[in-house]
Amino acid sequence: MIFSLILLAIAAAIAAVVWRAVTRRRASAVAHHPPSLRAVFTYLLLLVGVMVSAMGAAGLSGQLLDRLGNSALVAGSAEAARNVAFLVVGVPLATGLGLRVRTMLRTDPAERTSLAWSVYVGLASTVSLVVAMIAIHDSLVWAFGVGPRDPYAVGQAIVWSLVWLVHARLDRVLTPAAGARAHLLAGSAIGLATTAVGLVGVVGNSLDITLGLQLDEFVEPRDQLRRALATLLVGAAAWTINWWFGAARGTPDLLGNAYALVVGTFAGTVTAVIGATWVLTNVLVWFVGSPETSQASDHFRVAPHAGTAAVVGVLLWWYHTGLLGRPGPTAVSGRTEVHRVRDYGAAVIGMIAAAVGSVLLVAALVESATRSVAIAGASTANLALVGVVLVVLGLPIWWAAWRSTRSACHADPGAERASTTRRVYLVGLTGVGVLVGVGALVGVVYLLFRDLFEGTVSAETVRSMRYPLGILVVAAAIAGGHATLTRSERALRPAAERRARFVVLAGPQDPALGRQVAHATGARVLSWPRTDGVDPPWSAEEVVRLVAASAGPDVVVVQGPSGLIAVPVDRSHGDVAAATVAHPHPADITRG
Repeated sequence: MIFSLILLAIAAAIAAVVWRAVTRRRASAVAHHPPSLRAVFTYLLLLVGVMVSAMGAAGLSGQLLDRLGNSALVAGSAEAARNVAFLVVGVPLATGLGLRVRTMLRTDPAERTSLAWSVYVGLASTVSLVVAMIAIHDSLVWAFGVGPRDPYAVGQAIVWSLVWLVHARLDRVLTPAAGARAHLLAGSAIGLATTAVGLVGVVGNSLDITLGLQLDEFVEPRDQLRRALATLLVGAAAWTINWWFGAARGTPDLLGNAYALVVGTFAGTVTAVIGATWVLTNVLVWFVGSPETSQASDHFRVAPHAGTAAVVGVLLWWYHTGLLGRPGPTAVSGRTEVHRVRDYGAAVIGMIAAAVGSVLLVAALVESATRSVAIAGASTANLALVGVVLVVLGLPIWWAAWRSTRSACHADPGAERASTTRRVYLVGLTGVGVLVGVGALVGVVYLLFRDLFEGTVSAETVRSMRYPLGILVVAAAIAGGHATLTRSERALRPAAERRARFVVLAGPQDPALGRQVAHATGARVLSWPRTDGVDPPWSAEEVVRLVAASAGPDVVVVQGPSGLIAVPVDRSHGDVAAATVAHPHPADITRG
């Protein structure tokens, strides 16, 4: 578990640093110098030295605390030898390289903004934070009397907390605010997730104690409450330090918006939907469906935790959506691509929930029509109730988000319909619906022909198709609806916003011009040099402007008496002569 969390923290830190390297814009006037190979290895060896020294010091501290009161450390202990070896090797390595890095940072101010320094600080801070959180949690569990005596956890908590504090101090003094934002957000995400888990455990176990429920028959609810309290304290401390005293003080930027969207808005919505689905399904099954037990305490024993998770998810959504702001639908009121991602992302979540519920309803309907006994102890009524709950929860989420996008389309149709997020939403749902539908159709045909070849076609055949049939119906509805909307919006799009697909440049022999136009427009470009001597140089910017303003997907650009002319043509009639082809970049084709 600890090793997995460490790997997760390292991956998050690397991803955050890479994201910063791709998206950051230098505000400093100091010229950026790419890190040399020597600097990269220096920081890498420094990180290794710090980690090795910390492991040795933590292990040795744990042994000393374990033997507190004894005369001396046990001689010949393999564990003690390993920890001493880590210290003997790691401390000189970290010290020497630390002095080297200090000299680099003092002599070259630009080094403080380098990617190598950001990667080092990010990895060292995130890894030490995660290990310290785990060790402090285990120490609190021991202190609360619900875990075994663990002086090693105390030693690790002390050492790794010091490592984190040292790097936090260095980061605050040396690293510019933009460079420190990535790992501060990573630490905020880790602390927030831990806080949410601890809060669900504290409230859920408190309700278990109050209502006389017991989630695990081998563990007392009060012991579970103390463990959850330790998790909550550790997570809240990590989130407060990294967010309130770190990332939240920075100005809003792309990385901060991504954090608010992914960690808060989307994760909060999904958590709320899952928790509410669990609670409502339990209630409906108890009063309307077929519960597996007649004891209410057994049937509702998970409900306090699921209900708390739903509330925590709503709180996450509310807080982080507030960070993004709530502008009106018009461009004047500040609607940006971030708000579009928020709205269309919420629409996707709601549609997925409603789609899963619809599939379950279709499956329950088919199963009821074939009068088959339910499988795995779940009755048809219970299956239908789960579907009803998902549809009831998913449709309002989808409609609320979609209504916001519709208002934006009415207020500013050009900007909203031309936005990349809306196009990705419409085309993505259409494509995913088609792919899922094809897979479900393959499943239906397979089941049909399997029983047909075996001579066992019956109502049982239809029953075995209930889930593929449900998926096929729902996927066809989603793909068809969004494909129709895409075609209608494409027809309503002003001609100036329609991108050309095929362009002929009848003018000077300039291969670079064709490549520039292809890159800017995403169209396939043919360069036809004129042979009548009329070949003045063309401006790529002017050609791109004319192509964008043309009224058709196929355009011919020629030199007229008073300048360049873009003539829309119908390429479906007639032959096209051979010419030199300038293809757009694959990324431009995908974007177009």
